[in-house]
Amino acid sequence: MTEPMEDEKTLAHLQLFVVGDEPHSKRARENIVEVLGQFEGHYEFEVIDVLKNYRTALDAGILIAPTLLITTSNSRITIAGDMEDRKRLVGALKLIAE
Repeated sequence: MTEPMEDEKTLAHLQLFVVGDEPHSKRARENIVEVLGQFEGHYEFEVIDVLKNYRTALDAGILIAPTLLITTSNSRITIAGDMEDRKRLVGALKLIAE
């Protein structure tokens, strides 16, 4: 699932690392999609299943899943868990929207 944006307008790249359809991974995916609906920023959102693509997780330094990695031109934010803490997730997204 990706929100396509033109590269020059993209503010952030969001990568959600999950373990297949494991319950915590499924909840994280659902929670992020719901919260992203509140933001009209320029971002790319990608879901990476570590069972199918573990190398990307290792290259990014991700050792647990689910984990959301938010990368901008000048920062990197990592949030682990099922994203139930909506305040933390919204706060991170507000940082990249400013």
